[in-house]
Amino acid sequence: MPEDETAKRTPTRREAITYGSALAAGGLLAGCSGGSSEQTTEASTDDDSYTASLSPMGEVSFESPPETVFMRLTHHADMTFALGRGDSLTAMHAPDYYDGLWNQFVPRLPGVSLDWTGLYSSWEPTKEKLYELDSDVHLADPAWVTKQDAWDPEDIDEIGENVSPWFGNSLSDRQQEPPEPYADGYEYYTLWEQFEIVAEMFQEQDRYEALAAVHDDLMATIDAELPPESERPTAVMIASLDMETI
Repeated sequence: MPEDETAKRTPTRREAITYGSALAAGGLLAGCSGGSSEQTTEASTDDDSYTASLSPMGEVSFESPPETVFMRLTHHADMTFALGRGDSLTAMHAPDYYDGLWNQFVPRLPGVSLDWTGLYSSWEPTKEKLYELDSDVHLADPAWVTKQDAWDPEDIDEIGENVSPWFGNSLSDRQQEPPEPYADGYEYYTLWEQFEIVAEMFQEQDRYEALAAVHDDLMATIDAELPPESERPTAVMIASLDMETI
């Protein structure tokens, strides 16, 4: 390529999204429990780049919001959809099932649609498939991915360096013990704490703030109408089972 064309070449999205510090102390998602950790998003003074921080990845740098997103578990899909980025998914767990489940509700939202049919089902992702998908970010917890026999930390680093960063958290809901080498400094988030950080990654803070205000108002209304604790009923949830295993 001539020298003048090289100088004018526009960076690819892969070059635009790069790792900050890997495996720094960060935070983790917890649906109903977990401790909070510092959440930071900083903009560069000389360009439009910014950083967002989430355990176990630590600080990750972005030059622009990701446009294509690999994800594994549905809490990340829920956050992405709520932030107006539902069309960005390249993969998720059981896409056809959750497409049908969510489309029982989505049509009630004026002007909102959802179609996840045919996406790559990522419960047991392969490294080769992640290369093929070439997503701008992997919204999945590397500590959770390495619980599978086919993955080790070296594979995680390879995808992070050659494809795009990891930026997800999946062990907070049950506060599970992370595998090595992620145990040191691994932290746990509430669901809404992690949602706020994902919004920072997408640069959709206004959407998050609007949804958080609705959530806070709803919780305040519920709390105000609750009967005394001694008068509240108890309940139990039983997960569905494969009847052939009973």
